Amino acid sequence: MDKREKIIVILMVVACMYGGYVLFFASSQASTKKEPFTIQKDIEVLNKFAAKMVRTLQKNDCSKSVYILNKATTLWKKDPFAGADFEGKGHTKDLAAKTGLSYSGYIMLGDKMLSIINGMEYETGDAIEKSDYMVQSISPVMVVLGTGNGHKVILPLEEMGQGGL
Repeated sequence: MDKREKIIVILMVVACMYGGYVLFFASSQASTKKEPFTIQKDIEVLNKFAAKMVRTLQKNDCSKSVYILNKATTLWKKDPFAGADFEGKGHTKDLAAKTGLSYSGYIMLGDKMLSIINGMEYETGDAIEKSDYMVQSISPVMVVLGTGNGHKVILPLEEMGQGGL
């Protein structure tokens, strides 16, 4: 055996001895020091924690949280991420009536994406027939349309009912 093998064998023997000590001696000493498991004690600890949390919540002013929750549930007038006029999914019918356009699907051809608006296929940069809008971007869930004067509209994907394909 060369020197490296001897060192590895010595380290293995030391590790086995330590493992045997922990397995047989240290675990038996630790088990005698532990308190027996009681459900009643755990319930008391949980009740104290719950009471402390209730006191903490009663002390703190929750008006900020209520304000944030109220703001989170209101509809956005502008999309903060795209900087465009934003219409939520609940207003798809209103948006279709306002613009006369509906985004019903998309086609992916390699790296090219086509949107289906009013039954016609359009790609980014195409002008929409019989309207002032032009396709600015296409995603599977929405299409961003724009006009020459900077007005933007987001058309969400119209989901078909359960009977649809």
